[in-house]
Amino acid sequence: MSLSNDQFLQKLTEIVEANLGNEQFGVSELAREMGMNRTVLYRKVKLYTNKTISKFISEIRLKRALELLRNDSGNVSEVAYEVGFGSPTYFIKCFNKQYGFPPGEVLKGMHPVTVNKEEKEINKHNLTLFKKYIFIIALIIVVGVILSYIRFFRPEENKITIVIPVFNDENPVVTDNSLKIFREEFHSKLQNIEALNVISSSVTEMPQYMNMSNLELAKSFNADYILNAKRISVNNIGKIYLHLSDSKGIEIWNDAYPDKSEDGNIFDFCAEIALDVTSKLQVSLKTEERNKLLETPSENLIALNYYNAGINELENVHKGIGSVLRAKRFFENALKNDSNMAEAYVQMSHIYIEHLKDMYGWAGKLELPDAENLNMARCYLDSGRMMADKAIQFDDRNSRGYRLLADYFRETGDPELAKKYMALADRYAVHDIDFFLSNASRYSDSGHHYEAIECGIKYLQQIPMNLSPDPNTLNILWLNLGLMGFDETSLKYEKMYCEQRPDSFPHFARMAFLEMWNGNFEIADDYLQKNLEINPTSLFCFEQLMFTSNCMGIYEQEFEYMLRAKELMINRDDSITPNLYFGSAYINAGLFDEALFHLNPFIEKFEYEIEHNRPVLSWDYLSNTLLSYIYAGLGEKEKTFYYLNALKTAESNYGWLKFCLTYYPEYDKYRNTSEFQNIYQYIEKQYSKEYKKIEKLLIREGIIQ
Repeated sequence: MSLSNDQFLQKLTEIVEANLGNEQFGVSELAREMGMNRTVLYRKVKLYTNKTISKFISEIRLKRALELLRNDSGNVSEVAYEVGFGSPTYFIKCFNKQYGFPPGEVLKGMHPVTVNKEEKEINKHNLTLFKKYIFIIALIIVVGVILSYIRFFRPEENKITIVIPVFNDENPVVTDNSLKIFREEFHSKLQNIEALNVISSSVTEMPQYMNMSNLELAKSFNADYILNAKRISVNNIGKIYLHLSDSKGIEIWNDAYPDKSEDGNIFDFCAEIALDVTSKLQVSLKTEERNKLLETPSENLIALNYYNAGINELENVHKGIGSVLRAKRFFENALKNDSNMAEAYVQMSHIYIEHLKDMYGWAGKLELPDAENLNMARCYLDSGRMMADKAIQFDDRNSRGYRLLADYFRETGDPELAKKYMALADRYAVHDIDFFLSNASRYSDSGHHYEAIECGIKYLQQIPMNLSPDPNTLNILWLNLGLMGFDETSLKYEKMYCEQRPDSFPHFARMAFLEMWNGNFEIADDYLQKNLEINPTSLFCFEQLMFTSNCMGIYEQEFEYMLRAKELMINRDDSITPNLYFGSAYINAGLFDEALFHLNPFIEKFEYEIEHNRPVLSWDYLSNTLLSYIYAGLGEKEKTFYYLNALKTAESNYGWLKFCLTYYPEYDKYRNTSEFQNIYQYIEKQYSKEYKKIEKLLIREGIIQ
């Protein structure tokens, strides 16, 4: 039975009050306690209180703090910790903002227990809002009934959650890869249905869920239904058995299907089963959903068999280039039998652009490739583009085809076209967990802080509450939020990362970077020293200690760390290769010949990137920044500003660029010039715009107040 508005708010308040002392208790924890999706909870709290969830929790904490202070139950710091604030300074700031006076004044008896004017106004305002909300709710119910009647209304909170446990295979008569393709295609068809929230067996086969019963899985994911599937063969005849039950274990439906998972027509087989499942769940499919569900890469069974064989081979790509080449031959045979098969063209494009190109191309190495290898890599890239064009010719809504074209233009130095095709890829993609997961990484790599943060947050909102988030996405959120000055929020995700991987070394490294980005090089140095104690042979530690020493102007210490790093490399028989940190240390020691040994290869690399508009570093202006940094160290003012001036057209990576321009000591000699100030002011202006966008995003999502 659903709770009334008053009961809902009362339960919320009781849960928050029961967890006041828990500093980590926030939106996710409250949603879990309420057994609700974060998005649904956010909407309800906003509807009933006109507050974000974070604001709601904070006000309960502050109300309790006011009571404790008036009862003289401790000093300001003690009360702050008791009501769940990890920082007394932050507590004082929030308290002052809420009540209009600092908490210390309460202890002095300056604010007795009275309902002040502000509280009266708030109560009056809330009553007015409540009346409005009652009207709005009534209106929504009426409209909802009408829309439901014409079968177009599907509120997110009414999504059916269905859990698919691990696919059982008894006495298999077909290859594991065929069954895997069947399973993934079946899951994909169900996940494309808007009314369903599918927890697939790729989740339930994780160690924490493997040994759970159906009832335990239903409770763990707050599911409505459980769909069990298994394959059994009797007398070499295989069958797929399906069993659908509700969250209490009561059987809804069961059926058996002749096993077609090895047939070329596996896609029709999956569509047939998916249609039966949606029918038993009484889900009404939209026209476009039904069409999508019935889609198959080809009507030609021979082509489908070759296509499936190619997909099987790509599963073994980690074994070497042989699997890639065999997959390529299978897809070529598929296209010989069906020259209109868009998905086969997509796979061919993927092989050319993502695999074969790297055999001859640069792939981010310091050494520049020779002309012959560059030409070969370009030929593979061009072949990949041709295949992606073909895929879109036969399916103009093929998201992967557009994404591969974006990769092609990114690789060949046309950022505008790359953005255009990336936008088309996003438009036609299914905006599911995998979409936000991959895009968070893609945007972070290209220095688009806002987009990386937005995708990371949306990914976290979509994963099941009991599923551990992807560590790389947590790292992306830490990095981009930290670079953009949201330290407290950045640390929140850093803590989540450490909960999964409680390793002190990466923790201290991330804390060191956060301090560096704020110009606190001495504190960063302390964290790096802790890492050096953990791993005395870490070249990374020595390089970062050289950097912090350089920024603090302690050049003798920088040189000492460089000598220790070289000794470390010699002791483990590593050759001394060009190193930017070594080059900087030699410049500051006045040893320019030694410095140029380390710096010249980087100068060649970065200039090549800029000349050819390579995506590795040039698009987000890192190449220009690092070249200006090198030439500033060498005292070449003209070249320094030649590359610095390129930053006035920068369109991304403002967090990192602002850090470089603010703290790199090599720029000190030019910092007060009007030319440098013009460049700095441009980056600072763009940084400020990005900061405000991110701030609005975080407030909108209830992450900050």
